[in-house]
Amino acid sequence: MIKKILAISLLLIYFTTSYSQESGDYELFVEEAKELSNLYRGAAPLNYKFKYTGTYFAYSEEYVLGNVFYNDKLYKDVLLNLNSHLDELYVFVSENGMPVMLNKKFVEKFNIDNRDFINFKFNGTEIPLEDGYYEVLWSNSENKLIKKTIKKYEERINHLANLETNSKIERFFLHSDQYYLLKEGSVKEIKRVSHIRSFYGVSGSLIRKHIRDKALDVKHNKDAAFISIVEFVNSFLLPESR
Repeated sequence: MIKKILAISLLLIYFTTSYSQESGDYELFVEEAKELSNLYRGAAPLNYKFKYTGTYFAYSEEYVLGNVFYNDKLYKDVLLNLNSHLDELYVFVSENGMPVMLNKKFVEKFNIDNRDFINFKFNGTEIPLEDGYYEVLWSNSENKLIKKTIKKYEERINHLANLETNSKIERFFLHSDQYYLLKEGSVKEIKRVSHIRSFYGVSGSLIRKHIRDKALDVKHNKDAAFISIVEFVNSFLLPESR
């Protein structure tokens, strides 16, 4: 049943015009939005009309001020949020109090709350990753450590009905992170520290010493740990860094 709801909602997106066009005072909207009006001409986001646990957004339900490079133009200090279930970027329109889904083909990069994202287009390359929004955790001129945050929709049947929804079906978004290293057209998924060592072909003992010295929590804080290790490898262990 929930799949039908999602399918119907997705179809509605294609038949929904932009919020600004739906408004009876479109001219007033354009006047107030001014140079942001092009950014705000997007489709209505998917409306999740069911109770769920967790969030489909990457980090928070809150829209945060950020910058987005859209259709060859940089827009600064706009309210953004990333739907990691559909891999879609939303911008919040203060003039009418509604979000808009940006056309992905026009989004080049953006940042939210000091996190940098790139709309990678791997199709047609040798890199076997799906196109979409990836967070750039660390980079230099030769390689990048990137992260894909995924919010997968799941449901399960409980023995007792939920008092709020009067249903035994529990719907939730399951959070998972995927890490990758990119270098010269090659890619490796990083699930553990040994994958970083093998990708660069460096000493595992030196990496383990770095982890101990920096008291890195590889299990519970992979972002910080992987960033520190990759930076350490590139700064001290690779031949060109010596």
